[in-house]
Amino acid sequence: MNLNSYSYRLRYVLVAILLIASSCAVGGKKKEDRDTGRSKHTRKMTRKRVQFARPKIKVKMYVFDFFNKSPHGAERLGIEVAESFRKRLSAGNNMVVIEPKEIEALKGKKISEIDFDDALKVLKANDVRVFGYGTIEYLNLRSQQSKVGVFRDEIIDMDLKLNIRFVELRSGKVMFEKDLTAHDSSKRTVMWKDSEKSLYDEAFVVSVIDDVTSEVVSTVERAVLRLNWQGRVAKIMDTRVYINAGKKSGVEIGDLLKVVEQGEEVIDPQTGALIGIAEGRVKGTVEVKGYFGNDGSVAEIYTGGGFMEGDKVELY
Repeated sequence: MNLNSYSYRLRYVLVAILLIASSCAVGGKKKEDRDTGRSKHTRKMTRKRVQFARPKIKVKMYVFDFFNKSPHGAERLGIEVAESFRKRLSAGNNMVVIEPKEIEALKGKKISEIDFDDALKVLKANDVRVFGYGTIEYLNLRSQQSKVGVFRDEIIDMDLKLNIRFVELRSGKVMFEKDLTAHDSSKRTVMWKDSEKSLYDEAFVVSVIDDVTSEVVSTVERAVLRLNWQGRVAKIMDTRVYINAGKKSGVEIGDLLKVVEQGEEVIDPQTGALIGIAEGRVKGTVEVKGYFGNDGSVAEIYTGGGFMEGDKVELY
């Protein structure tokens, strides 16, 4: 083999090696690009799922004790009906049910002692968004008793009717209203000399009320979910903004909230009637940094400024 032939073959082998190496590098880069693209896509989708799973901030609700028109149970029965609603609504994840003892102006007051207009002003000042109230329209009890023996079986038939209404406080719009009725029976054994014993059995009546309230709670929750959450700037100290909703309401550290000035009422110039409230200007945003008190959060200014106590706060 002469030198020229050997050199030619050597060059051919080197070119082939370079082509193979180049092909591997390109293929590796394409794979890396594909892997990187898939990784970015995965991160993006994960971030989207987390945002979708983020629970909605809860709406504050208040349920008044019920008026009792029936001759049984007096005001205590009206309290039991309201407590049944409070307990079941609190069990969900969509609202914070404010207890009467949490509002100083209403604490310890019977429903007959409350001025309704004044009470609504108090609720609005405490940023309650929805309130519920109602009436026990009637509670009828009838007895069927055997006539033989010292100990006698007695069947008590009960008919119950409640009227319940939930209202959006700011607009006065009725979100849910319904008449709830129930019929049930209980059995007990009485001595013949106790045949005139009162037919009213509070434990039995309350158990029926619990069953009745459970039927409508999910409907009320769905109505509340259609509301957009709003909070309020309670206080401003330097760069810190104190919000009247915190961990209990579902606000999370790191949340961005927009601060909006109070809107103005729009009045029809011809009729003098209130048309509605115009949306206020967005002043900026704040970022939640921590919690304070029973249900408050502390935020720091993120963008904008000129915030004032009483400004609305909404999810960004």
